[in-house]
Amino acid sequence: MGFTQLLVQILPLYLLALFGWLAGRRLQLSSESLAKLLFYVVIPGTVFRGALITPVTPATMVLPLATFGLCMALCLLFYLACGALWTDSRRNMAAAAAGLGNFGFFGLPLALGVLGPEAEGPYIMALLGPMFYNFSAGFIMAAKGRLSSRESLARVLRLPTPYAFALGLALNALQVPVPDSILQLTEAFRGAYTVLGMMLVGVSLSSMKSFVPDWTFMTVTLGSKFVAWPLAALAAIWLDAHTLMLFTPLVYKILVIYAIVPLAASSVVLASLFQTNEDQMASAVLVSTLFAAPYVPLVLSFL
Repeated sequence: MGFTQLLVQILPLYLLALFGWLAGRRLQLSSESLAKLLFYVVIPGTVFRGALITPVTPATMVLPLATFGLCMALCLLFYLACGALWTDSRRNMAAAAAGLGNFGFFGLPLALGVLGPEAEGPYIMALLGPMFYNFSAGFIMAAKGRLSSRESLARVLRLPTPYAFALGLALNALQVPVPDSILQLTEAFRGAYTVLGMMLVGVSLSSMKSFVPDWTFMTVTLGSKFVAWPLAALAAIWLDAHTLMLFTPLVYKILVIYAIVPLAASSVVLASLFQTNEDQMASAVLVSTLFAAPYVPLVLSFL
C-alpha cells in the first residue's frame, strides 16, 4: 500500500475519535463509563474470539509473554531514567505510559487493513501482553503511593478478560465445536472494540480542561512511543530472527505496527483515575495521535 491508501485506511479511526470528542463535549459522556463497558464486556468478547480462532502452537503461547516483556522493559527503563528529571507523580505516569500504546483500538483495525484477516488471531494474542501490563504493572505504577500492590492485584483479578482468554483457549485446544452464531457474536464484539475504543480516545480528550504543554513531560512520553518502542521492537525482531526463531514474518509485521501506533488513551484514564497530571497526559496523547496521522502511513509505506 502507498502513503495515500494507508492514510485513507486510518481516516475512519480519526473520525471515530472526533465523534467521541463531540459526544464528550455535547452529551457529557464520561470516559469512565465507556471504559467500564469496554473493560468488562467488549474486550473480554474480543479476547475470547482471538483465543478461539488462533492455532495453538508454542509460538502463539509465547507471543503474549514477549509483548508483556517489551512493555515491562520500557516501563522500568523510563522509571529509572525519569528519576533524573522528577521526583513527583510525573515520573510514575511517564513510566506507566512508556509501556502502553494504542495497540488495540488503533492498531487492530490497522493490522487487519494492512495485513489481512489472517493477522487477527496472532494480533489479539500479542495484545494480551499489553492488556495484562495495563491492568497490572502499569496500573500499579500509576497508582504508586495511592493503592497497595495487593489492592491493585485484587482489581486486576476482578476483570473478566483473563477468564475469557482461558475459556477460548481451552475450547480451541480441546477442539470443542462452537456454533456459528457465537462466532458471529464475537465478530460483532471485535467491531464494537474498535468503534468504542477510538471513541474513548475522543471522550478522554474532551475532558481536558486546557492544553498544557509541559514540554519535558511531552518530549519524554512521545520519545518513549516513537523512538524507544521502534528500537525495542526492532531489537526483539533481530533477536528472534538470529537466535530463537520462534515467530513468523507475520508476527514481525505485527510488532512493527505495535512500535508505531500513538500513545494509549488508557493513559489519560489512569491519570484521571488517580488525579495526577491529567492535562499533561491528555496533551501528550492528543499530540501523539495527531502526529500518528502522517507518521504511521509514512512508515508503513516504506516497510
